[in-house]
Amino acid sequence: MTRAGERPTVLLNCIKMHEGASRALHGNFSHIQQLYNELIKNQDFNFTVHVDAVTLPIMRASIPEERLHVTQAPVDSIVQQDCEIVKAVRRVRPHIYHKPTGQLPLIPLSCKCISGIADLIHLHAPMSWTKTLYKQMSYQLSVFYADCVICTSHATRNEVIQRLRVKPEKVRVVYHGSTRMTETPREVALPRGPFFVTFGHQRHKNVEACIKALAIATHREKVQARLVVVGVCPGWAALERLAASEGVSELVSMVGRVSNGELRFLYRHAIALLFLSKYEGFGLPILEAMVEGCPVIASNVYSIPEVVGQAGLLFAVDDYEGVAAAMIKIAADRSFREEFVVKGYNNAERFSWRTAADQVAEIYKELLHS
Repeated sequence: MTRAGERPTVLLNCIKMHEGASRALHGNFSHIQQLYNELIKNQDFNFTVHVDAVTLPIMRASIPEERLHVTQAPVDSIVQQDCEIVKAVRRVRPHIYHKPTGQLPLIPLSCKCISGIADLIHLHAPMSWTKTLYKQMSYQLSVFYADCVICTSHATRNEVIQRLRVKPEKVRVVYHGSTRMTETPREVALPRGPFFVTFGHQRHKNVEACIKALAIATHREKVQARLVVVGVCPGWAALERLAASEGVSELVSMVGRVSNGELRFLYRHAIALLFLSKYEGFGLPILEAMVEGCPVIASNVYSIPEVVGQAGLLFAVDDYEGVAAAMIKIAADRSFREEFVVKGYNNAERFSWRTAADQVAEIYKELLHS
């Protein structure tokens, strides 16, 4: 409880946002950074952001120093993360602890807790049995400990309610905002000519469907376009064999990890984004592409239709013929492509970090009065 005139304190998590020994910040970090930059403008709360050695240099550029709680070392393990969170809660003594993505500590905290769940990917993607077991146990405990669960889409909310058996009134939806990349577009070394872009850093991104659709479009209509695959693809050798068997080896290029500037270049110059993922909790690349004027051809599963709305072309994950026909049409018909560029711009405006922050602040207020 808060005393009259006292502003409640909210502790926001921003530790262990990197991937392994590379210390590369994963995609969730940018979402959190955008949300926090808007949240701290709210004068109804005292915000403290818990950072570690990896996130500190970036977050201190936009978060006042007095609002940072710093763990000096990089937080690399789950056990270390949980211990640091417990210590931070004891030190800061917040009214609310908010972890916008990932599981809450396995140790109960002495304050109201919000758990953010972007997806339940462990139920859909192959993982080691130990990792799957940990995910199942930790997510189940998170939703049990949490006073509120915030999901990034209605698709994820429905799955959390059904699969984790959470009371519906405990689970809310707050969409991500759309973000215009600020980094100057940086040219990616590619063979000359038109191309489609897709992502392949996880198996469920379904690069196989993109390759098969490209083959149909190429052989049927002689579409002279390539497929650029972003990300370090697991099972790339199998994808190379598939491209060879489909006769499009020379048309598929893997460019690996790219900077935001390079990604912005790819969006701006691609014919369209192929986003034929088999599972998504939100699908932020859809909005990234639309903001940069890149039309979207996507799958019609889970959260993707929520994000695409009427601004893209949707197909079943294995509808290679339908996707190929859309690729042919959007590559050949300039007015048709421009129609979806405009729809994309308008659709992206539905998603705002300011709106997301306002919705989160309202959840804080409800929790404090419950």
